Amino acid sequence: MTAPTTTNDETGTGTSLRILTVPYIMVTDSPYNAKVDGVSDDTAAVNAALVAANANGGGEVIIPTGTCVIAGNLAFDGFNGVWLRGITQAKNTAAGGSVLKFTGTGSAAFITGSGSSGIRLSNLYIYSSNSGFTGTLINMDRGTATNDTNNFTIEDCTVGANADTSGILLALDKTIYSRVSRTAFVGGVVQIRGLLSTHYSNSIIINGECTFQNYTTAAIQDPGNSWLINGNGFEAGASGIQKAIKNTLYQDSGLTFIGNWIGDSTANSQVFVESGGNGVVVHGNLIGAVSGTSLTAIKLVGNIIGGSISGNSIATSAQTGIDFNGGVATTSNGIFVTGNTIDSATPFANITPGAYIVLKGNATSSGVLLSTESSVDGVVSTTLHTGAGNAETVATAGIGFARCSAGGSARTGWIMAVGTYDGQVVVVNNEDTTAANSITFDVVATSHVANGATTVINGLQARRFIWSAHAATPAWYEMK
Repeated sequence: MTAPTTTNDETGTGTSLRILTVPYIMVTDSPYNAKVDGVSDDTAAVNAALVAANANGGGEVIIPTGTCVIAGNLAFDGFNGVWLRGITQAKNTAAGGSVLKFTGTGSAAFITGSGSSGIRLSNLYIYSSNSGFTGTLINMDRGTATNDTNNFTIEDCTVGANADTSGILLALDKTIYSRVSRTAFVGGVVQIRGLLSTHYSNSIIINGECTFQNYTTAAIQDPGNSWLINGNGFEAGASGIQKAIKNTLYQDSGLTFIGNWIGDSTANSQVFVESGGNGVVVHGNLIGAVSGTSLTAIKLVGNIIGGSISGNSIATSAQTGIDFNGGVATTSNGIFVTGNTIDSATPFANITPGAYIVLKGNATSSGVLLSTESSVDGVVSTTLHTGAGNAETVATAGIGFARCSAGGSARTGWIMAVGTYDGQVVVVNNEDTTAANSITFDVVATSHVANGATTVINGLQARRFIWSAHAATPAWYEMK
């Protein structure tokens, strides 16, 4: 059957009417004859409609208003361009909508789409009603298929229910270029699972007012590379160790978590956002309205290279604001943390020596500045003033970078950071222009100051220097 639509076709001689046809199948029509009565098993009827749509080169399969009981598997494996949709939007409610009620048990998946392309689920309320089901509700994993699952879309749906015992609501291993929009995920252990083992799950967009509620372990677990998670709400509930983003594989390079709301959780020992990939961006999120103990808002785990955490609002109920090392022996490097509002008792934890972490412009909600300084390759010492009076002498041998704190009554706050690695920037700030209150680099054979001489820098105002080992004359050069 086809649904006629009209469009105006502008031509050089005037306007003509052109008829477009979009193939669709209503599952209650003959020869499929689904009952959609909340009692009869419609598995065979819906699968036959899906196969017919795929044989037609793609098209719509429509579930009318009512409850379509499915006892077996709905298979999109290897299909192209098949769209299963309900009549009306089914986000957050089954009333008056098109419902797929799965009654099966065990661990076999309900809906599968291994190696498929362009599959779309819309306007459906999809859930498991049997407490004996522990498998995956919607499994788009590539599995053993030759091709990756790609261009999958789920929109305007509800997946799961409060009593849903599904292990995973949506699985996306070896799935690429896919989107989740305006969909409510409810119940289950993990609601969206990305990659498995050392596989991949790339370029997934989760946005457009998706909601994640009452998950036991994680809303999203093991995202892959270049996932965009934008403008969603996370409400964990009260049980388990629930994470909005949980990582066990730490292969989420390019993860962007932006403009999300996290709250209404009463569990203990929880981490809201956990990441372990390079180039991670966590921006403009509200993390709060929760209670419990040992809560951490953002946790970086593993050897992260590059990233930005900015513009987030973290409530006092998260006892730790940002944990930079997550208890793992490796370090995070090149992380810029700027402009966050953090009311946690411990705003920053585990800033490991050796990590290059920039902290700037972070404050509490009452306006108390938390940090205005960078951690340049770790804080070796905060009291390196060995000279007499207000003068500073810094021995550069044997250290990577060092900071000197105020030395003498004429100085306030941090006044110097000095580096000895090739290509690293030295920032010197001496607010006192008196020569006697100068900063002196103590010259030794292993330092990056010209050997055999003492360099004295007087009265510097935030001047920047860079060591160049490749210049005609290796030395510190001031950056203009």
